[in-house]
Amino acid sequence: MHVRESERGSALVLIIGVIAALAILAAALVMLTGNSQSNTARDRQRTQSFNLAEAALDAGLSKLAGEWPFLSEQAPAVDPAAFWGSFNAKGDIGNDYAAPRNGGARTQVVFFDNSDTNGDGVVGFTKAHGWDAGYDADGDKQIYVEAQGNVGRMRSRIRALVRMTYLNLGLLENVAIYTPGWVSVNSSAGVTAEVLAPGSDVASVYAFDVVGNGAVSQQIVEKIGQAWPVEDMITPEMLDYLKTVAKSRGTYYAYKNGSWPKIPDTAWGGVVYLDGPSAPGGFSFPSSVKDTHTGDGVGVTDPVTNEVLGPGVIVAMVSDLKWQSNAPYYGLIYCSGTINLQGTPQIHGIVVSASGSRNPPAVDVSGDYSIRYNDNVRQNLNQEFPLNVKTVANTWQEINPK
Repeated sequence: MHVRESERGSALVLIIGVIAALAILAAALVMLTGNSQSNTARDRQRTQSFNLAEAALDAGLSKLAGEWPFLSEQAPAVDPAAFWGSFNAKGDIGNDYAAPRNGGARTQVVFFDNSDTNGDGVVGFTKAHGWDAGYDADGDKQIYVEAQGNVGRMRSRIRALVRMTYLNLGLLENVAIYTPGWVSVNSSAGVTAEVLAPGSDVASVYAFDVVGNGAVSQQIVEKIGQAWPVEDMITPEMLDYLKTVAKSRGTYYAYKNGSWPKIPDTAWGGVVYLDGPSAPGGFSFPSSVKDTHTGDGVGVTDPVTNEVLGPGVIVAMVSDLKWQSNAPYYGLIYCSGTINLQGTPQIHGIVVSASGSRNPPAVDVSGDYSIRYNDNVRQNLNQEFPLNVKTVANTWQEINPK
């Protein structure tokens, strides 16, 4: 008789097999999840570092827009701590953006010229020279900006070539004096043209009439007989812009409480806005201001840092601007009232009065004073007011981080 062997325990073996298989699958799932989380964290940090670099680049462009100087030897700087404070405050994201694993700043922004200023064949960073000294050394209004973001283990770096665009003041060429009123040229004073616009033979004085026994050069054509609208030369929008520039540079001066604030001699080299329509007697240019300009405007010494290459603008919203100093001036002088020029200085540039006055004249030139139209000054004024920085097309790129 056949006896069946016992099958007791076979179910246990099957269960153990299933459990082992599930354990293996669970371990694999844990490893896969861990790797996925690690990759996700790395990708997130990579994205964050890139976003941080882009934001830092924008901060660099903003810095340039406000500080791009004339052939400066010192580049602007974006402070990493100040930038991070501003960046973090906008979204309260400090806990999300991990600090750099190896320490150091979260961002870095550098500026350098697009030419090889070191002569080493390399634009940018080298161990021998560091960053190329200065920026816009070749004067082509183009420089490189590089920005890096550091988050956790990840770093991203981007670079762009940017160029500066400037505000064109729209000043009419070959205009020495412009006013809807009368111009008086007396005594040994004179009006002439030292540099005309290319292809031109004469400059002009636009006024209702020109009187006096002073010398008016044969290079000067008198445009008289009508009240020329001053807005054709200086628009209200331009005056508002110059006021904003002066305020941003700390050279805006308002007549308050019966007096003018103290104006340092060094202020006269840039954009100066005198706001005092209620000031009795207008404003008198300080007679103590002197300098040592050479004939071409180069070699200026303090206190007046003003020359052909860096002309200034004086906007005087006063009833009368009295200029009795012996200091020469390179640039544009605008007054909402009359302008009284005395002494022995020279104005190299353009004089504009919005006054339609006949007595006293809108522009009164006397003594040994002379107004010398200089078209180089007019042209350089259009390179004096940075308007915006723009990325040069097809130059934005991501590069290896440092």
